[in-house]
Parts: sequence; C-alpha cells; structure tokens
Amino acid sequence: MGCRFDVWLRLLIVNRFQISLRNIPQTLLITIISLILFPFALLERVLLLLPLRHRPVREPLFVLGHWRSGTTYLQNLLSRDPQFGYFDPVSTVTCHNSWLLRPLLRLVEKNALADARPMDNMQYTMDLPMEEMLAVNLSSQVCIAHMLCFVKCYQYYLDQAFVDELPCGPRRNWGRVYTYLLKKQTFLCRNKQLMLKSPDSTCHAVELLRLFPDGKFINIYRNPYNVIPSTINMFNKLFAQQALQDPPDSDLV
Repeated sequence: MGCRFDVWLRLLIVNRFQISLRNIPQTLLITIISLILFPFALLERVLLLLPLRHRPVREPLFVLGHWRSGTTYLQNLLSRDPQFGYFDPVSTVTCHNSWLLRPLLRLVEKNALADARPMDNMQYTMDLPMEEMLAVNLSSQVCIAHMLCFVKCYQYYLDQAFVDELPCGPRRNWGRVYTYLLKKQTFLCRNKQLMLKSPDSTCHAVELLRLFPDGKFINIYRNPYNVIPSTINMFNKLFAQQALQDPPDSDLV
C-alpha cells in the first residue's frame, strides 16, 4: 500500500500488467491508495531536499543473517538501547509519507499491522523496528521481495539478490535509493546511529560496506536444520498471502 505511485506503475509495466483475476481488486486498491498518497509523497520529498542534502549517516549497525535465524529477536533487543534509531512501521510501510502524514498513518497502521507476520505469532507494535529493505521494496525496482508479488518473474528478482554483481546503472540506482532512505531516517531519528536489520542485507554486505565504509556488522546464525524448513514455511505463506499472480508451484521455494 505504501509503494510510491510511479514505482508501482513501473513494476506493473515491467510485469506487463499480468495480474490474476482474483487479485484484481487487491491491485486496484494498491493503485488507488498509492495514487492518493503520491502528491503528499512528492511534497515531502521536495521539503526534505535541503535538510537531507548533506546529512551524514553515522556508522550504521547492520544485523545480518539468514531468514528465520533470529535476526528479528536480536533487532528487537538492540532497539531497546536508546542510542539507536531504527525504521519503525510508519517509516517502513509508508516510507514516502513518514514525515508529513506520520500522526495519521500511525493511527491507521496500528491496527492494520496486528497480524502482519503470517509465518509466526509475533505481533508488530508501533515502537518495534522493521526491516528497512521493505522500504527499499517500495522505492526501487531492484529488490528481491518483488518476487513475492510477481511470481512469474521470480528468477528475475532472485538474480538481483547480490547488488554488487548488478550492472553499474542498477547498482548505482539501488545505492542512491538506499542512501536516501537512511538519510531520511537519520533525520527522523534526530541524528541517532541507525540499527538496521534485513536478511536481504546478508546478500548486500559487499555493497553496504562500499556505501558505508564505517558501518558495523553483526552476523547471527542458527542451526540450518531448523532454519531451512522454517524458511520454506515462511515463503510458502508469504507467496499465498502476497502474490498478485497465480501462486508458484511448490518446488519454487
């Protein structure tokens, strides 16, 4: 819902508007909401041009690890330290409107996110951090998470997992989007050091180190005999919930 309208339109064009019949209402709802929020997103972008232009990102702390390895639990623990800033639900799910419309969006998202994790029984609250790559997903066409919606092109999005291996143009565009989002969140968090977590970042470590040479990294791991079945279960549930095209075959995961 928080995808900026121009990004959403490009995603539809790239995927040739191939939407399954049962997901047309969902697609129309996403389109309408993103179109309504679009003017406010543009205004917010313009108003923040000067405040963000030379704003540094202070030694971001990246939590790395495979999906279902405990990264969320570690991130939640670290977020209790007041020295850290992080992407809260408003700054993640509605990253393009996270400043001007924050009070309104906070009220809306408080209930909407109650059961947003289909893979476990963890509940989102408005003071807990979320994965910053979800904001990248709403801001760039280069994001592995797009395969959850556009499953017919899953291989195309899987090939984008390692950003440092992409051609120069897409890699630079991804870097600009990611750096802008971190600058904006640094502004919203009053210049605190950002603590960031996303399993996608494990694939991006080389590029993240290039963008932020003073960044800090924590890698967490868990027994793969527990991680892999849990990851398969998670993706099966995510595909069923978020796919806008016909669900993939079971052998995709």
